[in-house]
Amino acid sequence: MKQKLIALFAALVLMLPLTACSPTTTLQLIQVAVSTFVAAEQADHGGNWAYATLTDDTNKLVTEWNIDTTAQKITAANWVITDIKNTPLCDVKCKVYAPVAVAGIDAAIIILQPSGALTMTTEKDRVATAYDNYRTKWNAVAPKKAKLK
Repeated sequence: MKQKLIALFAALVLMLPLTACSPTTTLQLIQVAVSTFVAAEQADHGGNWAYATLTDDTNKLVTEWNIDTTAQKITAANWVITDIKNTPLCDVKCKVYAPVAVAGIDAAIIILQPSGALTMTTEKDRVATAYDNYRTKWNAVAPKKAKLK
């Protein structure tokens, strides 16, 4: 259990700085969606919340992002979505956070499947639009400690 908490803390340390600025890549958009969901759950549970499966699947997605094909990235993102949807002991607040986090990851999946060529510029523009929409929806339901700027 201690190792899982350390792993979760390490993952959050890497992800939480992303909440201070707008993401510019599809991967960062996914990381923001996951980290805000985790931060909200921790805020609601006094920091005593951990979900090893979500942590493991998110870490795998991040670690393998640069070597995965688009199809593999989408599959990995869908595993993270499944984890969020199947959060153990998901209470009333969790049931509000989960669909918003899932929508953020779904937006990233849509960006990965563009109708035209995905260049750095188009990815950045699409991520910025998706993030603005996500931030608005997230801040409407998030606890104060997990709001995005």
